Amino acid sequence: MVIAARAGPEPLPRAAEDRIPAFTELVATAIANAESRAELRRVADEQAALRRVAALVARGAPPTAVFATVAEEVGRFFAAESTIVARYDPEGHHGGRLVEPER
Repeated sequence: MVIAARAGPEPLPRAAEDRIPAFTELVATAIANAESRAELRRVADEQAALRRVAALVARGAPPTAVFATVAEEVGRFFAAESTIVARYDPEGHHGGRLVEPER
């Protein structure tokens, strides 16, 4: 809601009634654009994290390094206090990695 008022004796200009809706539309567009940019930034950050993990895999990094990086990226992306990445394989071996972000 947008309200325009004056404390003095003079009224608002006659065009104010017509201009307020147009101004409100401009404000709504600016807010929507800012939200779109924030969403785009979030997606770009997510894609960058995925590329970092994929690069490790492509270089043939050992699973422990890949899991540690996944945990770090997930922790950073969600601003988590700690992140655990665990795996299970058919032979019954379990592995996990707890990562706490650097402070």
